Amino acid sequence: MIEIQNTNKDILAKLMATENITVIHKKVPTAYFDIKSRTLCCPILKGDMSPQLTDLFMGHEVGHALNTPLEGWHGAVSDKGMMFKGYLNVIEDVRIEKAIKSKYPGLRKSFYAGYKELANKDFFGIRGKDIHSMNFIDRINLYFKIGSVTQIEFNDEEQPYIDRCNKLETFEEVTELALELFERQKEITEEELESMTDQQVLDMMEDLGIEEDEEEQESGDSMTVEADDSNEEDSDQDGSDAKADTDDSKDSDENSNSTDGSEGDVEDEEESQGQSETKNDKKNPGKSLEEKLEDQMNKSETDESFREKESDLYEDDVNSYSGEPKYYEIPTKMKYENYIVDHKKIDSIMSSTDRGTFDRELVRPSVKEFQESNKKIINYMVKEFEMKKAAADYKRSWSSKSGELNMDKLHFYKLKDDIFNRIQVTPEGKNHGVVMLLDWSGSMSGSVKATVEQATLLSMFCRRLSIPFRLYAFSDGYSRNNDLPESLQKAWTDAEYGSDEYRKIEEDIKDYRNERLFGKSVENSISLGNVSLLEVYTDQMNKSEFQRAMENWFQLADSIESRWSYYDEDAGFDMDFYTPMQLNLSGTPLDHSLVLMRDYLKDFKSNHNLDIVSLITLTDGSSHGCMTGNAHIVDRQINRVFKMSNRNSYRATHQLLGWIQETVGVRTIGFYITQCKGTSIIWEGQNFCGTQVDPYGEDYDKHRTAYNNLSTSFTDGAYDLAILINQKKLKLNYNEDELNVKSIDEGANKGTLKRALVKAGNSKMKQRVILNQFVSQMAV
Repeated sequence: MIEIQNTNKDILAKLMATENITVIHKKVPTAYFDIKSRTLCCPILKGDMSPQLTDLFMGHEVGHALNTPLEGWHGAVSDKGMMFKGYLNVIEDVRIEKAIKSKYPGLRKSFYAGYKELANKDFFGIRGKDIHSMNFIDRINLYFKIGSVTQIEFNDEEQPYIDRCNKLETFEEVTELALELFERQKEITEEELESMTDQQVLDMMEDLGIEEDEEEQESGDSMTVEADDSNEEDSDQDGSDAKADTDDSKDSDENSNSTDGSEGDVEDEEESQGQSETKNDKKNPGKSLEEKLEDQMNKSETDESFREKESDLYEDDVNSYSGEPKYYEIPTKMKYENYIVDHKKIDSIMSSTDRGTFDRELVRPSVKEFQESNKKIINYMVKEFEMKKAAADYKRSWSSKSGELNMDKLHFYKLKDDIFNRIQVTPEGKNHGVVMLLDWSGSMSGSVKATVEQATLLSMFCRRLSIPFRLYAFSDGYSRNNDLPESLQKAWTDAEYGSDEYRKIEEDIKDYRNERLFGKSVENSISLGNVSLLEVYTDQMNKSEFQRAMENWFQLADSIESRWSYYDEDAGFDMDFYTPMQLNLSGTPLDHSLVLMRDYLKDFKSNHNLDIVSLITLTDGSSHGCMTGNAHIVDRQINRVFKMSNRNSYRATHQLLGWIQETVGVRTIGFYITQCKGTSIIWEGQNFCGTQVDPYGEDYDKHRTAYNNLSTSFTDGAYDLAILINQKKLKLNYNEDELNVKSIDEGANKGTLKRALVKAGNSKMKQRVILNQFVSQMAV
């Protein structure tokens, strides 16, 4: 099984096109170019193709993209029939290949080597044939593609046509010349048939495999040819009848071809292209035997053979997951604001639920205690951050000449050139910003309170330093019953599942959600389902709003974790409060949130004039998918295609992070809360961030020990920094923050006291794992 990936050849196609076209790969019989979207669609090429052949293919298709109108592509149907289309293909190939090689002379060698390779594989179907006796159109095709191999010569009557081929500039000229050559060949064919005996005609039909259709045999309309040459009158009569039939059939042939050219969609046309006329006979049973014979004698054999064998260059062992790409369109900037539930809305839900509001007086003391207990820690971390930041700035500073003479060095002017005063230049510090995504899924129920506390610490730190920040909880429970208009929701509920009406309503829902995401209906768009970003904290909150938000989310976290606990009046929150349905834990739409984050982060970075933006995810599991199969994102904002599928997983989290990193330029930090054993920590790291650390290597013990103590980190995966946290050690233990006096013996010396103080201080930093890791990254 193969896996299709974007390669440097896609970039080559963009460069040759001299514009940022989009290059996609699909299981199609021939390439085509979408003029409106500026998209070049190529068949899936086999992985073992030579570089020269790949360059030939891409150069040829880009030549079409730049120069050929829609009706000139190989897959398009001509109103003059399939026989004429072969002529048009050959002459248009001459024009566009001449143009692309003239524009990029370096392609000449690739075209020469590529066509020579195809000729050796008999792609033109000339092996064992007398080339010089082939139709003129075939000799033209061979001359311009493999002329150096075939050594084809032309007579005085044919040479002017070759000269015209060399001077072709427009598609109109191509069409005119192709039509002249086609009419010329039809005349030659008529003359040849007139000069042949009936037996010779029959023998030729047998050699070409031309047979009567069943309908013709039943109706008795087939052409009858007498084999008895002894009766000259009969023979002459038959010849004149055949001639009459030939004349009468011309209009029929043209009408039949015209009809064929006006029907069917592009895909059907592409599938029909390259099929032999014998196969086409079955599709056009109305043609007489003589018409079929004329078609066989008029056609371009080399073009037909090439189209038939062209599929040998394409990969056919593809399936929906590892092979044929599936493309998801992002045509414009996403309307991410439609998915954000701001803190005021959440506050109103917490204050007016169906089962009443919670008693803030019960949760307020625990919030105050949390703030006071961590205030000194926050201040210390702020100081440490500023020291590290200053050290990093100093490291980037340099010494520069001021241009002023140093009078103390003036007497060295004969010995040294450096007699100027120097100044220390320190670059301005970088502006930082933070966006955090908190997993609000059902699996977080055992660690949701500890995670909220750790995220709150980071938010308090950012507020203290006036760093722009946002903390969102991603969920698909909030809008599960609220994102559809009431009328659409009712129609969907009332419709019978699986009925035509139900399917129509599903399409209406799809259109509605497309418009919610892009402001318009989009084909092949990403389905974000019911994802919502619940605003927890922001730097734009004033003091009272931040306090109130802390009370809301601490109450939510405690209610969720203690919903099966016995009543405790000293619990530190309102145990009578029921979690609102919209704010309860739900699924894990991390991938959906990352899709929204791309445009959100671009605006966040621009609006706050930030140099460095950190995207932080806090989760305990894998996302459910928003794309299926061998998924690719077609990002029309920059006209690039990004591969989203992974051979080890159908989820696209790692690839989405890469997409965001490349298109926005952010730092990604992932915190993964896990209950795994220390012996499995490397495998957990591989699943979470794709680390390449050897599970049996020398680093295994180091990561296992660090994880058993609290956390371990990886820097070689999808995240710039991935931290795996032991869920059992995540909860803050305020007893470890204080100096354990009881453990110190009476009369202990200064060294013992010092070690005890250092241990208590380290414990404070170590427990605030998210804040501690973040500060270390921010200051760099």
